[in-house]
Amino acid sequence: MTVTAKVAHTSHDGAQTVAISTGHKIQFGHGDGGGDGFCYAHQSFDCIERLTDEEKLVVKNAEEG
Repeated sequence: MTVTAKVAHTSHDGAQTVAISTGHKIQFGHGDGGGDGFCYAHQSFDCIERLTDEEKLVVKNAEEG
């Protein structure tokens, strides 16, 4: 299976929400770090720790969608 990711949303303060084809939708980059790595799809901060190497790579290289 090929995993893909795209930046689904960029907020006014630069935070990005990245949607991964495996079902994760993760928010990165809010100023205080409080939202970094929060997965909306799984309502958890732990998902980012559990991503596969392939998922981590596509998140790193996600393009505006």
